[in-house]
Amino acid sequence: MFAERRRLPRGADAVVLVCTAACVLSIPFLLGFTEAEDVASWIGLPIFLGVVPLLLAAMHSRVSVADGRLTLALVPVWRKRLPLDDLVEVRQRTIRARDMGGLGLRRTLDGATALVLRGTSAVEVVTRQGKRYIVGTGRPEELAEALGARAGRSAR
Repeated sequence: MFAERRRLPRGADAVVLVCTAACVLSIPFLLGFTEAEDVASWIGLPIFLGVVPLLLAAMHSRVSVADGRLTLALVPVWRKRLPLDDLVEVRQRTIRARDMGGLGLRRTLDGATALVLRGTSAVEVVTRQGKRYIVGTGRPEELAEALGARAGRSAR
């Protein structure tokens, strides 16, 4: 069994919170430029500038190995469940966020799906279908062992 929850680095959290505050404070100013009859702007603008930044502030990753599957999630927007029987390769690797295309959920240049919020440690898994997932984690040895033992394969 394995479970981990990770947030953005503290500096990134602060930037998201400052941007959220700026967006929320700008709503009355921006609504002054819309027509009084423009209902979509009166409803959409506050939602976009208020709710979307708050969702970004709440964003975190969850990685778990339980009940015969690996669950990857970027809460609140994405989740993927992979049966452990479908994993054909599990290996630890060192990564850099810029090589992954940045922090968050990314498609790498070589076609893998990367879920990275901080750090340089990761575990890469390959499915029977040839799909690759790179999972940033603070505990790569534990994750690789949980995947290797649960999937009946040796973690490299």
